[in-house]
Amino acid sequence: MADKEYGFDTLKIQAGYDSADNKYSVSPPIYHTAAFDFRDTEHAENLFTYKEQGFLYTRVGNPTVLLKTMMLQHIIFQFLKRLLPR
Repeated sequence: MADKEYGFDTLKIQAGYDSADNKYSVSPPIYHTAAFDFRDTEHAENLFTYKEQGFLYTRVGNPTVLLKTMMLQHIIFQFLKRLLPR
């Protein structure tokens, strides 16, 4: 979604979301999983020691929460941009 002057209702659903990042899914995907797979033991070690970014377990973090956090930041940015004088 390009930075346009969208209303609050549109921003609530689409703020900062780019379908190209999610296999062109029209709506932001929701990941219904508790655990994530590892490529190998080195990948698992890197994730558990925070040497590499990724997802381990839903209680620690998951793609849905990350996406919604980024969308909320975009909404806040858009409204602050409208409130501050140019």
